[in-house]
Order: sequence, then C-alpha cells, then structure tokens
Amino acid sequence: HSAMGVSIGASLAGARAFTASSSNGIAYMVENIMVAGFYRLPIVMVAVNRTLGPPWNIWADQGDTLMLRDHPWIQFYCEDNQEVLDTTLLAFRLAEDRRILLPALVALDAFILSHTQMGTELPEQKEVDRYLPDLDLPHRLRHEAPTTLGGLVWPNVAMSQRLEIDEAMERVPEAFEECRYAFIEGMGRDPGDAIQTFFTDDAEEVLVVSGTIATTAREVVRRRREQGERIGLIKIKMFRPFPEAAVREACRSAKKVAVLDRNYAAGVSVRGRRDPLDDRRGRRRSPGAERHGQAGLDGNRRRERSGRMTTGPGSGSEDGGLGREERELSREEEIGLGRLEGFATTPIPCTEECLLRAGNTNCGGCGMSVGLTMLGRALADVGDTCTLAIPACCGAVTAGAFPTTSYGVPTVCTTFASAAAVASGLACIRDLNQESGQVICWAGDGGTYDIGIATLSAAAERDDNIIYICYDNEIYGNTGGQRSSATPPGARTSTTPKGKSEDKKDILAIMAAHRIPYAATLSIAHPEDFSRKLKTACPTGWKSEPAESVELVRVAVASGLFPLYEVWGGDAYRINVEPDWTDPAMYFQHQRRFRDDEVDLETTRRVCRERFARLKVLAKEFPYEEAVAAG
Repeated sequence: HSAMGVSIGASLAGARAFTASSSNGIAYMVENIMVAGFYRLPIVMVAVNRTLGPPWNIWADQGDTLMLRDHPWIQFYCEDNQEVLDTTLLAFRLAEDRRILLPALVALDAFILSHTQMGTELPEQKEVDRYLPDLDLPHRLRHEAPTTLGGLVWPNVAMSQRLEIDEAMERVPEAFEECRYAFIEGMGRDPGDAIQTFFTDDAEEVLVVSGTIATTAREVVRRRREQGERIGLIKIKMFRPFPEAAVREACRSAKKVAVLDRNYAAGVSVRGRRDPLDDRRGRRRSPGAERHGQAGLDGNRRRERSGRMTTGPGSGSEDGGLGREERELSREEEIGLGRLEGFATTPIPCTEECLLRAGNTNCGGCGMSVGLTMLGRALADVGDTCTLAIPACCGAVTAGAFPTTSYGVPTVCTTFASAAAVASGLACIRDLNQESGQVICWAGDGGTYDIGIATLSAAAERDDNIIYICYDNEIYGNTGGQRSSATPPGARTSTTPKGKSEDKKDILAIMAAHRIPYAATLSIAHPEDFSRKLKTACPTGWKSEPAESVELVRVAVASGLFPLYEVWGGDAYRINVEPDWTDPAMYFQHQRRFRDDEVDLETTRRVCRERFARLKVLAKEFPYEEAVAAG
C-alpha cells in the first residue's frame, strides 16, 4: 500500500517511478493501484504471480494480478527472465507515451522465475537512455500552475475520465508495436509480440497459455506435431488490453480451444465455461459496448475535445460561477494539458496567489478554513510555498468540484491510509531535484489517529522531510459523525450514542516517541502561537556519513541524548543503560543537519541530565519489577 503510495507521489512530482510486489502484497496495494490508474500515472510495477493466502505457498498462481484485470493498467505476462527485463523497459516507454499515460504491470511466475537464476543479457545504460527519453509528465504537480487531483467530480466527468482511459487502452496495441520495433532497432533483440503463435495456421486444436507454462506447452505441441496431430499454441503476452482480434485470427481454423488457466475464480464452473471469444450462437460479444454507451451520457465530451475548455460551477466565471463559459486554449495549454493526445479531463490551475481562495466549499465559520488560512500566511511570512497531500476528509472536498480548485498550491488527494506515503514520494523527488517548497500533509483525525497511522508512523521512523498537520475534529466529521480514537470520553457520536467510554489517543506522545525533530499542538484561537510553531517546523534528515551511524548512536546513548529504557502498559519503566555523560559535541559535529552556531552544548548537557533525572523518578515510582510481581 505504502509502496504504491510513494510511487504515486514520486510520479506526481515528475519522476519515473517503479515498484514491485506479489500475492497478498498486491491485494493490500489494490486501493492505490486503482488510484495510480485513475491518475493516469505511467508507473511500472513488476508483479511476482504467487498464490494468495493463507494457507501460504510460494508457487505460481496468476490470481493476484488477474484480479486487477478491470483496473486501468496495461498487463504483460512473461515467460522467462530476459522477457521480464525487456518488457519492463518497453513498459516504461509505452506507459509514458502521451497517447497512453497509463500504468503498466509486468508479471512473472513465482518460484519458477523468482526463485531461480537464468542468463540474461543486460543492455548498456546508454542504450537504455536512448530508448527511454526524459519523462515530461503533462499533469505533474507544478507550483507555477497549481492544480488539485483526486477531489470531487460530477458523475459525467467521472464517466468522461473512464472513457478517456478506455480510448487510451484502444491506442495501446499500435503504440506497443512502435515501442517493440524501436526496442528491436536499439537493443538488437525482440521483446516479444502481444501474442505469439506456434503452428496455429492449420491447427484444429489450440492451446492458449501465458507465462512460463508456454515453454513446456511449446515442446508438447512440437512433439504432437511430429506425431501428426494438428495442434497449435497461442502465448498471450499482453492480457490488458486483451488482443481479441489477434486471438480470433490465430484460432480461425480451430475446432477446439483449451485455455490452461493459472487462476482460481470462485463460483465459475470450469465445465460450464464457454469459448471466451464466441458464445457459439453466432453472436460476437462486444465487451466495450456498455462502456461506450455509458460514456455517451455526457453530451459535452466531443465539444471539449475540439480545443475548447468548458468550465462549470466554481470556475470563477463572471456570473459568480453559476453559469458556464468557454474559451479557446492556446497550443501551449493544449500540449501542457495533454489535450492533443485525447487527455482532456485535466484540472484547471488556480491563478490566485494564496493557499486557500475565497468562495470555497467549506461550511461557514469552518475551523479548518481558518487553519488553512493561517498556514498560508505562515508560509508567506517566511517566503515559502508548499505541496499538499490530503487524504479522504473535509480537506479533500474543500477543493471543490473538478476541474477547478480552491487550493492555490499543488494538491493531491490520496486514499485514506496513504497521505504520508504519497507525501514521502513527493518530498523525495523534491529533495533529489533540489526544488524549494514544503510538502505538507493536511489530514483529519480519522486519517491520522486511525486509518493513516501506519504510513504516518513509517514516514516518521524514516525521518522523511515532510510536515504533517492534523486538524483534529475529534470525530469523523465528513462521513456521518462517527467516533474516532481522537474522540474524548463522554462524547456522543453516531456510533457512541451514549457517550464514548475510551480515553482519547495521545497522538502527540506517539509522534514524540518516534523522536521526530519537532512536534507541537496548535490552536486557531492563538494565532501568534500557531504561526510561530508552523515557522519552527523544519523536517530534516541526519545528513551524516552512513559509516558513522553506529558510533553516533553510541554517543547519543552515552551522553544522555537518547536514553535507553522500556515502558510496559504506559506505567511500568525499566532503564536499560545508564549514561556515562560522554560529551555530546561529536554527535552534533558529525551531522550536517546541525550548525555550530545553533547548538548550545551547555544547555544540551543540562537538558540531558534533567530529562534522565525525570526518567529515573518514573522508574523508581513505577518500577517494572513490581509490575511483574503484581501480575
């Protein structure tokens, strides 16, 4: 889940993104796999096809990726390690094609390929660089044209977006062939066609396979041919979009077609299955008919494709956003928004220099609006800007209806659990590119205290260079007023009508336990304090040499900067190591995140001793040994 979240963030920041997963990892990742497709991000993922569990096994089963067959991802299934490598390179070029802009999945069979070795020809880096041009994602987040991705859309826009994905899928076969022949020309070998046939011209019986089983099936077909049987083989490499026409042509002389399926589909009788391409009643199935019929409900789609931009409610039109207006797009806008390639449902940038513009969709007097305004002022005071990552919450609705936005900074709306992960990806690419601006998560208590705490904890443990702000409603305010772990005891909610009995989770103590550089509580009733704390927040990495890590940690423990102790149940303490009060100077001098003129060593020594003295009091008053004795 987080791996794809980070990939989404990195891709939105304009980087070429790659990840890999398998089996239950893919199942956990599905939510963000869907998001990557709907965001039209050219992420490439290698998937090791392994049986879903429990019970667990490590052998091949394509069910983990075939369950994604209806997601907006291109899918390839490979026979050997060379094909995996070559197809991965091809997948990047195909996915990043302006006519396509869809993520791609490259699948390989578990154990047979993942747990074995095979001779593989690696291309030179210069060959890869020639084959893969620099990525220029047309809808990457940009400070000069701030947009919001993933907010609220009307049903006709959602349908239009899916129509565009469907049309992009229809362009894949032609683009694939171009990428394939460019690979042959540049690398000197064939990465493989979308389908590969073997003795199918006159075959009366045809086997249809994918993956490593093709190697065995090809030998079986060869031997049967030697015995006089008219049998052939189809190996399907590209499963999505499905190469229906090519498969039909390969089966034109077949009386029987057998599919060797490495996928378990509950509730589908094997004996009751019909030919996947023909229902044997003379009717040709058209899988896309329903999609095109639904997409036709939007009467404005074709007009929008002609180089005009149509804006609706909240667009900032002269009639106050209640009417509709059209304006011609410049060629630069069309290219920048990808419209020349049929990628028309692109957000309209906010032109106001502010974090949150007036006239947004928030309720009157909303405290979150006040907080966002204060955040914008604090950033302006220090001459900084930001990119926002917002999980499912009121903050995501704040942007308003697509394609316009109330946010004056680049904003991405994430799944409930992955705001911190997406922010990590954004921040990583920002730092690599040495770009300015903070990456800020703006999240409610549900996405922080509960659903998003795992990715928040992971980002904190990694000391990722992000700022995380939780606006604490003490309730799931956007979904019906349910209790969260931020809800205080006694509070009545839709799920605790008699009052919540549990204490409120101490989220700040949890974050402080991660030893992040800075954690604080904020109040919109105290604007000066609010602003001061926001300006103080400055996430950094250690910026030290990796080889010195162990010694730096030893100094931190010995000097009292990082006392070693254990806590059970929140009230049973045991100190593990007594500091010898080593001078902490080395700890600061060997890390570039500290400046000599900003470290007061005398104060640091005093604070270390005072903090450890408090810890000893706790250990004395609430000793672990007595807690164990008391059971």
